[in-house]
Amino acid sequence: MKPIQYYEGVWSRCDQLQSLFLYLNSNTSSVVDLSDLLRAEWSMRVSALDLYVHELVAQNMLSIFQGNRAICDGFQRYKLKASTLLRIRGSVNAFEVDNAFDLDVREYLSALTFQRSNSIADGVRMISPIVLWDAVCQILGADGRSLKNMKQDIKSQLDLICDRRNKIVHEGDLNNTFPRGLRPVARGEVDFVKMHIDRIVRAIDSCV
Repeated sequence: MKPIQYYEGVWSRCDQLQSLFLYLNSNTSSVVDLSDLLRAEWSMRVSALDLYVHELVAQNMLSIFQGNRAICDGFQRYKLKASTLLRIRGSVNAFEVDNAFDLDVREYLSALTFQRSNSIADGVRMISPIVLWDAVCQILGADGRSLKNMKQDIKSQLDLICDRRNKIVHEGDLNNTFPRGLRPVARGEVDFVKMHIDRIVRAIDSCV
């Protein structure tokens, strides 16, 4: 499957969480706390972005290796493990060679996250010479005068979304004050997360 198809598969599951929240919110008492459905949707939408970039980088690294995509500086700096080189040397056909390279790349990428703006740009540099966030902003309609401000806004908003996701996943979404209580979350906030991540992914898919 293409990277965007992996993304859309997870995205549709996020939409199911959204629909479940909206249904329960309309048909249950306000005594029932549905906020964790919003937190689950928030974290899963960020996961969809992360998965998309992982697949984008992995699939295009293989495409470059196969000679189907232009080599860029980031690709040239990638270092294969010695064990992978031995597997490639011992391969009997192109399929085994490709598998060895693909596995090496995916093992390397598995230690990385592609959620925050700078890490996403680092990933894209492995497969493309484009200046990612400039290209994204241009696709979203920025011109020379507005590009700098739009780029700053898009990146900072994404990073804030990811920071909150990390608090949800790693800290139970508790605030930093004592006693540590649950941070509030609203449907409108998650709707913004949905809109912001989706337009970023669509723009990246158009320019990489």
